[in-house]
This record gives sequence, C-alpha cells and structure tokens, in this order.
Amino acid sequence: MTDADASKASKSRKMSRNQVKPNTLLQQARERMPSRRHPGKCMSTGELAHALNAHIAEHGGTQEATHDHRSVGRYEKGAIRWPGERTRAAFRAVLGVSEDAELGFYSWIWQASPDVQVQEPPGTPSTRTPMSSSASVAQPPLPPAADVTVQDLVAASAVGASQFAARVHAGSVAEATLELYRTELAMAATDFVHRPVRELLPRLLSLWERISAHLRAGPRRHQSVDLYLLAGMTAVVLAHACHVLGRPREGMVHVRTATLCAEEAGHVELLAWTMATEALLVESGGRPRQALQLLADARHVLDRSSRPGATAVRLAAYRARFSSHLGDLEQTREAIGQAETADVARGNAADVSDLDDIGGILTFTSAKREFFIAEPYLRMGSHDEAACHAQLAITTYTLGPQEEFSYGDVALAHLIAATAQLAAGRLDAAVPSLHRVLELPVEQRIQPLRAPLTDIQRLLVTAKYRGALGAEDLRSAIGEFQRPLQGTIAG
Repeated sequence: MTDADASKASKSRKMSRNQVKPNTLLQQARERMPSRRHPGKCMSTGELAHALNAHIAEHGGTQEATHDHRSVGRYEKGAIRWPGERTRAAFRAVLGVSEDAELGFYSWIWQASPDVQVQEPPGTPSTRTPMSSSASVAQPPLPPAADVTVQDLVAASAVGASQFAARVHAGSVAEATLELYRTELAMAATDFVHRPVRELLPRLLSLWERISAHLRAGPRRHQSVDLYLLAGMTAVVLAHACHVLGRPREGMVHVRTATLCAEEAGHVELLAWTMATEALLVESGGRPRQALQLLADARHVLDRSSRPGATAVRLAAYRARFSSHLGDLEQTREAIGQAETADVARGNAADVSDLDDIGGILTFTSAKREFFIAEPYLRMGSHDEAACHAQLAITTYTLGPQEEFSYGDVALAHLIAATAQLAAGRLDAAVPSLHRVLELPVEQRIQPLRAPLTDIQRLLVTAKYRGALGAEDLRSAIGEFQRPLQGTIAG
C-alpha cells in the first residue's frame, strides 16, 4: 500500500468515526418503558437518569452515579457508544434487556496505532452472560484478518480476560446482602397480614427490583438458587397484593414470574404455593372448577416435597372453600378433614419449610385455617359449626402473636358468624359481630367485606326479619359502611 493510499484509508476511517449516528435502539428502549411520574406517557430521559444512578449506587458505584437528562441525551444521540461496565449494566437492568447490542452499544478495540480503531458491529453479543448457566462469554472482535498483528491478538485476549473476570466478580452477591433481602421479605410478608397493602407496595417493588437486577446480571451458580427463591417469593407476595387490590391480570403476571423462579430454583413448595395463588385469582374471577384443577395439580407437585408445611394446609383449605362454592358437599367435607390433618402434621414436623420460615402472607396459620373452613360449613347449612369455627378463628387471632393478627380475616370471620346467626333466625346473636365490623376505621374497610355484607342485607329483607326491631337500622348502617371499601389483605 502506498503512502497516499494509507493516508486516504486513515482519513476515511477518521471521517467514519466522526459521522455520529443517533442511537435509535436506546431511545426506543426508553420509550417502551412507562413513566412512573406521568401515567400514560413513556419514561423521560430524566427518569432514566435517576433510575441509572440508583442502580449504579446500589451496586457500589456511587462515584459513577452522576447521570442526568443531558448525559442520557448524549447516549441517545450516539456521542457515546460504549459506556463503562457499571453504566451498561444499569442500562440493561433498568430497560429490561439482556444484551448491550439491544441498546445499540458496541465497543472499540485499539490496534497498534492509537489513530486506528476497529468498531464491533452492532448486533455482536456483549460479554454479559444472560440468565442461563449455559451462556458463554463472547470475546471482543478482532480487526479484519488481513490487518491482524500479534499486538492485536494480545490486546484482544487481555480485553476478553478482563471482561470475563469483571463479569464473574459482578455476578457475586455478598452473603450479607442475601440475608438482608431475606429479612426484608420476611418483614414485608409479616406486615402484609395486618397493614394496608398500599403501604407495603413501595417496599415490595424496591425489593423486587434489587433482587431481579442480580438475576439479570447473571448470578454465580452457587447463588442462583437462593436468588431465584427470593425472587419467586417476592413475586408471589406481589401477586397476593394484586389480588387484594382487585387487579387479577397484573396478579397473573406475577404468578407467571413466580412460577418461572420456582422452577429455576427447583423449589416444589414455592411452586405449589404459587399454583394455589393462581387458583385464588382464577376462583375470584368466577371459575371455581378451573381453580380446583389447579389445586389438584399443585397437590401433585407438593407430593414431591419432604417438608410441605403450611402449603399443604392452604391447598386443602382452598379446596374446601372452592368445592363449597360448587355445592360439592362430599368434596368439601373431605377437604376440611385434609386441612385439619395437614395442620397437625405441620405442627409435628421437625423441619420448617422455607415459606413458613418467612411467615406472614407466605404461611397458613391455624387461625387462618379455622377462618377458611367456617365459610364451607356455612354453605353446607351447618350454621352452628360455621359460627363456632368463625369465633374460634377470631379468638385464636386475638390471643395469638401480634404479628400474625389479620384484621381482614377477623372482620370476615365476624361476618361469617353474623350470617350464620341470621340464617338460623337469631338476629340478636348476630348484632355484636356486625357492630364489630361496622365500627372498623375507614382504612380497614376492605373490599372483600362487600359481598358478605350484601348477603347480610338480603337476609335482613327476608320475611322473617321484615319489621323486626333493629333490622332496618342495620341495613342502613351497612349501606353507609360500604361506600369507602378499599383493597384487602385476605387470601
């Protein structure tokens, strides 16, 4: 090659590098993300910058957490095509992609002369390992074969080795961090049963984002099971939150995620629990037969477990309730017996299951079992037994540990007791339970109270209570009470 040709080629390469093209892939990825500040709009560059800084700081890069809307704009304009490792990881995590190339990022490898760079083609896999233990780390691209020198090979191998080592190191999660996540999950699951769910959502979402970020980054093999288990349990708690807020579609998304995490972790108790949560969502949508089939499938899964714990109690209690909705009295009685047997077995077990260890909404206490089987007795026409089990649930919750007290379950148990008394023709015996519910503060007037209160209103207008002293006052009080009903913690 003549000096003139070399000069022309060098000039051409420099001109190519100076022709900056907008990074449309990055801009499109941002515009696919919904804005948290302005519902109905896409994420702004400022919101993206804030999310990047939070992710970087959380992963030990406080000094690099300096992005603002202007710096994000430079990335989208294509002025920077290969950010630092922490920034690329933050972009991937926040925008929910697995490869740098999906965001229009690609690297440069220096040849012997600092004036000549070889650009990695867009679409070349990044050095990041996706969420699979079988994924491999791609080496950086080499210059065209005709121009390869020993220096190029050495440089490429060093870059590749450095990126691989950084990748392995980045995938490590401190044991103290895992324990912190577990503690946060346990606290949120416990608070779930006795605090309004809206107060807990920010905590749950923050925990989910942090755990899932580790999974998107590709955890080291020995930590992947723990992370998938924590992610799955967090996702299923979010599914419960969606259920109690009356958002079953979003709940199903979290159920699917929890199912995937349970399968990746190989955790049969979590998988069975998640299937029961799916059954709860399906049944609340008016499909009890499909819900019962899901419970049967979950039972087959749980049969593989050596420590089924409270999950077995929950499956049987759900089966009793759903069967009673279909009027299948034989299956209802059988399921009630199974729930009682499973509860005894759980109490005698030497090992505590992972979900019972977390507790709160991820376990199924004896008080909750009593509450759940009270309604099937009511539907079977066994009014005295329904009132007895409802009152036992109330007493057990009231005298038990404060962190297990569920104001939602207690209020619903009072309504079951009141309905049983009214169905038996005992208005005076129903009044105390009704007053306990009607005196609840507004923030505890949960949505699932609506259906049983409506049933009670219908009972109060039947012939046996027409003109009865106090019946009309109770109907009016119930109507006034129902106006501010909110999301719930039951289920």
